[in-house]
Amino acid sequence: MSLRIRSITSSASYDSVPKITCDILKGQILNSGSSLYTILDFVGEGRFGKVAKCQKKSSMDTVAIKIIRKGTAFMRETEKELTMLNMVSTLNPDHANIIKFFERFEYMGHTCLVFEMLDCHLFDLLTGREWEPMPLSEIRSVAEQLLVALDALKPLGILHTDIKPDNVMCVNKQVSPLRVKLIDFGLALVVSSVHPDCEYQMMKCMVDVLGQPEDRILCCGKYTKRFFTKEGDNEGLHYRLKTPEEYEAANQVTFLEWSGIVETPSSLDDLINFYPVQEVGELEDRREFVDLMKLLLDLDGEHRISPQQALLHPFITMAHLNKDLDYEHRDYLHTARSKMSNVQEEDCKDKDSEKLCCERERVIDTAQSTTLGSSRTILKRFNRFCGSITSLFSRFRHPADD
Repeated sequence: MSLRIRSITSSASYDSVPKITCDILKGQILNSGSSLYTILDFVGEGRFGKVAKCQKKSSMDTVAIKIIRKGTAFMRETEKELTMLNMVSTLNPDHANIIKFFERFEYMGHTCLVFEMLDCHLFDLLTGREWEPMPLSEIRSVAEQLLVALDALKPLGILHTDIKPDNVMCVNKQVSPLRVKLIDFGLALVVSSVHPDCEYQMMKCMVDVLGQPEDRILCCGKYTKRFFTKEGDNEGLHYRLKTPEEYEAANQVTFLEWSGIVETPSSLDDLINFYPVQEVGELEDRREFVDLMKLLLDLDGEHRISPQQALLHPFITMAHLNKDLDYEHRDYLHTARSKMSNVQEEDCKDKDSEKLCCERERVIDTAQSTTLGSSRTILKRFNRFCGSITSLFSRFRHPADD
């Protein structure tokens, strides 16, 4: 079985996206009413429309403008996205690792959304490397930033619902290759309005890799009957996943097998030995990575950890790499620390408070020498730290540059 990976915004997928006839051209000046933007180039295209790289005349800053296609259906989707963007605007985007949204305006019948100009998608970065696996030191850095973003969205009750390599962008890969931000809130939802929509192959993949949810969980599931059936044995009735044929017959749909370029492991534990170990220290790092994945993807919501708790996990804090440190581990630990510190230094440059950065480093340094099981004190300290972040979010709300 393979994992399906698609991109609607990267150049790798343009051939599969219908080309859009747009009456707005390169070199044209867009007037928002408060600012003038010159179109330098078109850098992305999807079902929604085009993304233009533009220069703001008053400041000469480069921005990205999402030019939405004309049509009622696109207007409805755009209004939903704007609702999410307005909710997210209560956060400081540099603190929360979320793309900056500046303004919305109408031009020649098109709705235009103005964002900060970022560098490239994580998808493009991986494509440029010919899909060579990212080392754990890089995965850790990206994961930490995304966890900060999710932790910021959680109090707002927002689910992004579309986190994938296309929607994680490098801010400036020349200056700091792993400094990333979460983009595209077009499919984001308020938690209270979530209505799950799941394909059979998606459910099958989850069961194959994560295991089947316990019967007590399936009994409470709203859509359990769509994907599972009951069968009896000596111990009574138990749920099992329907076969593709049973699913097709019960739901009157055609089962489509996924195909893609990335092989899917048979379980999370298989990730530990999925690729040959290259360095001393990497095996232990893989074990902690898999442990974090299990906690984040636990099918039982009572046991699943939050983004805030995940930020204290040894994989993020690197506590396991500090234990029983010997000479052979030092190179691996040095690389892991440098990848994290480079991003954190850039992150701190974006922050308005030096004190916040120092506190963050103090919490992480303490966590690095502590196991997850004995981190209750650290968790309390981290909660206080997150409280200070929350107040900064509201105090440093980012205004649109005029």
